[in-house]
Amino acid sequence: MKINLTLAFIALCLGACVSGNPREGGLLGGIHGLQSHVYEERLQTRRQQLDSLRQQGGQAQQQSAQLHGQTQASQWQAAQLDRELVALRQTQQYQQQEIAQLQQQIQTQEAERKKQQNRGVAVTFTPPASKLDVQRLQELIRQREILRKQIAEMVK
Repeated sequence: MKINLTLAFIALCLGACVSGNPREGGLLGGIHGLQSHVYEERLQTRRQQLDSLRQQGGQAQQQSAQLHGQTQASQWQAAQLDRELVALRQTQQYQQQEIAQLQQQIQTQEAERKKQQNRGVAVTFTPPASKLDVQRLQELIRQREILRKQIAEMVK
């Protein structure tokens, strides 16, 4: 009876040792895994997973390189737009100075005309500035408005 009980206990323990998982199998599990090709199937599955992960890693590296290139291009473009914005603001400032000078000339000539009129001097009206100056003033005002619109678009 003792022998039967001991044999039953050993059989029970050995039966528990048989598993498809190499970490749990023990000697009999290893033999079983080799004979039933479970180890080879697990190894093949792991190799496929590794290949898949390597492929995903390669794709991630390509995407990273593309994004890096796009980032550099965007930074260059932003710097270019900043330079254009500075140039447009300088042009606008110059044109505003020209407009202010022309308006000052107009005011000065208008005041002089009024003084002469009040003194009773016959004044023949001459335009405050030559026709070219008036046209230039109108052109500068038009350019200033265009520049303001361009600057507003760039700032957005």
